[in-house]
Amino acid sequence: MHRLSITHLKLDAKIIAELESGTRPVVKALFSMAQSMELNVLAEGVSRQEQLHILNELGCFICQGGMFDSFKEAKNYKLPGLV
Repeated sequence: MHRLSITHLKLDAKIIAELESGTRPVVKALFSMAQSMELNVLAEGVSRQEQLHILNELGCFICQGGMFDSFKEAKNYKLPGLV
């Protein structure tokens, strides 16, 4: 992978849309794979607080979607009830 200059794994909005109801195990496995390959993970289509919370728990801090005006790091976005 390093020869190919791959630095990120991008999760499609379709996977994120179903995160709360069924794709969480798949996303968790993808995160494990990405971490073992030293890739950053970018989640596309984040539109709900719960999605953002789950992604942050899994270690995803780069998100795009309806919650955001434009691309930004999710760790800079305040989640209600979290410090």
